[in-house]
Amino acid sequence: MGAAPASAAQSAASRPSPAPPPSLAVLPAPTWQWPIRGTVVSPYGAAQGTGSGVGIGGQLGADIRASAAGQVVYAGDGLAAYGNLVIIKHNDTFLSAYGHNDELVVGEGDAVRQGDVIARMGMGPERQPQVHFEIRRNGTPVDPLGYLPN
Repeated sequence: MGAAPASAAQSAASRPSPAPPPSLAVLPAPTWQWPIRGTVVSPYGAAQGTGSGVGIGGQLGADIRASAAGQVVYAGDGLAAYGNLVIIKHNDTFLSAYGHNDELVVGEGDAVRQGDVIARMGMGPERQPQVHFEIRRNGTPVDPLGYLPN
């Protein structure tokens, strides 16, 4: 007597499952770029503002760009001291935040590539055009100048 035919469930179980789509969790650490060309007008740890990032000066309404690829996890004005804010999750380790924007160009859930325009520069707490830029590693602010190219 021959072997009984395999059931459909057994056949499906023996087939390899397709690879899952890449997730933000497995992405390597980002290679960062400046969100805008400008001068640091408020250094990391400064008493004014949040002190958890740097203020980069520029022209009112200038394009603010994603410093690395990722997904927008927040876009709004509901966090005190940041004004119009965009937060991008790059992987399970790194987030970047862009505050004091005049206009937000992206929304929550949007995927962005490095260099994509995400906002337009607004006024910072010193009443001069600037973007407040933060990098957070495992939820803790770090000095962005240690990650950005010279």
